[in-house]
Formats: sequence, structure tokens, C-alpha cells
Amino acid sequence: MLRSNHLTQSILIALVLLAGLACGQGTSVDVDFEDLAAEWGNPTSGLPSLAVNELAPGQEAFAFTTNSGEQVSYWLSIPEGFDASQLWPLIVYLHGSNGVGSDIERIRNMTPPVVHGGETDLPFIVVSPQNPEGIWPEYIDEMDQLVQYLLAELPVDPERVILSGLSDGGYGTWNYALRYPERFDAIVPISYGPVLRPDDPMPDLCALNGVAIWIFHSENDAVIPIEPNYAAVEALEACGNEQVRFTVYPRAGHGGAWLKAYRDERLYRWMLNLPE
Repeated sequence: MLRSNHLTQSILIALVLLAGLACGQGTSVDVDFEDLAAEWGNPTSGLPSLAVNELAPGQEAFAFTTNSGEQVSYWLSIPEGFDASQLWPLIVYLHGSNGVGSDIERIRNMTPPVVHGGETDLPFIVVSPQNPEGIWPEYIDEMDQLVQYLLAELPVDPERVILSGLSDGGYGTWNYALRYPERFDAIVPISYGPVLRPDDPMPDLCALNGVAIWIFHSENDAVIPIEPNYAAVEALEACGNEQVRFTVYPRAGHGGAWLKAYRDERLYRWMLNLPE
């Protein structure tokens, strides 16, 4: 069921993305939102539930059922050398709008381990849920139930829980962290700021004072403007947050910034060495 109270935001974000792409190509785009909503559909059915005692290195799709009976589909990436007797850092990854839908295969190759080089390539447990429809801020409570379940079931280091996302997933990263700032030790929003539109009022980012933040964006992003992230950095520093980094790529474009970020070894070293 489409979350009607957020439908306006869903349409706005789709228009922003499509308009930016169209401008970059010099063409016009006609959007049929009924067809788009039909394509998004409902979460994938038929996926297995997590069996913790059967975990092995690799990336596998699972399903989780929320308290309301809604199914959340997700990829779980387990690193090479996984030992359940040790604690592992956890990355929660939010895909962009092109991953929205009912086919979990759509986001298989978008997860940070795969983008970095392989399904078992990173020394992290990585959970990559799929948003079935709309935009991530509409889906935070369902996703949070999944995250809380995994924190209880998996051998996760409670001081190394990181949230990251790209484009619409970057916007979702800001929103999720602002709603539940105590959940995460670090966030890595990519190619989107804390506001839906550049002229929207900035939320109170002082709520993130205990969270380490590394922002990535491209200066020449023609889809999502970089200016709100400049404003976010200023606001965070004014709040006294001394754990803020901002990487600006000069010409990576909207689609290239996340590839550069998730292939950057410095990002993962930073994640592994967060302050206590």
C-alpha cells in the first residue's frame, strides 16, 4: 500500500532526479507515475528467513517480517574469514531510487562489497535492504525493525554501526540518523543533503553531535545540488561536531560519486577506527 501521506515527497524526488538527467542530455522526459508505482510493487516474497547458525561468507538475500506483517527484503553480506565468536562492524546501506521495487536482484550489484570488488571483500557485515516503494524516509520504521533484529541476532560490534546511502539513500541516511541518532556511530551520506529541496529549512543537525559523519558529493552533480551539504557542514560545525569530513569530487557527476566513495580504502579504514 503506497504511503499516501508522503506521496508528494515521492513525486518531488522522482521529478528532481529525472529533470536533472533530462537537462544533462538535452531531452525531455514524460513520467507515468502510475506505471512507476506498479513497477515498484510489493516486497519480494519467497525469500528465506535468516538462519544465523548457517551463515557463511558471501552475499545472500533474506526476508524479515515487521511487527505489522510487512516483509522487508535485504541482502546480507558476510566477509571472508567470518567467525561468529568475534564482533564485526556493521554497515547498513540504502540504495538509490533506481533500486526501488520488488525484485531484490535489482540491488545485488549496488551493495558496497560488490562495488568495492567482491561479495566478501570488506571486513564488515553489510545489510542492504530494498525499499519497495516511495522514498526512504517513508520506510525508516520498517527498516529500523530489521536493523534492531540484526543487532540482536548477529555478532555486531555495538561501537561500529555505520549507516550509508547514495542519492535517495543519502537523503534517507540523514533522515534515519536524525530520527534515531543513538543507533549509529557514523553515517556516510552520498550525493544528497539533509533536505529534500535546496530551499527547504535545515533540520536540527545538533542531534548528530555524537555521530561521526563523512559526506561525499560531486561539485558538478546536475541531479542533486551540492549546496545543501555545504550548509550541513557549516551547521554541524556550529553545533560543535568535530567528527565531520566532506569529500567533494570536482567532476564525478551524480552517478560517479558513490562509486568513488565505496572504492576508497580510506573510507573503510575510517570506519574501522572510529573514536570510542
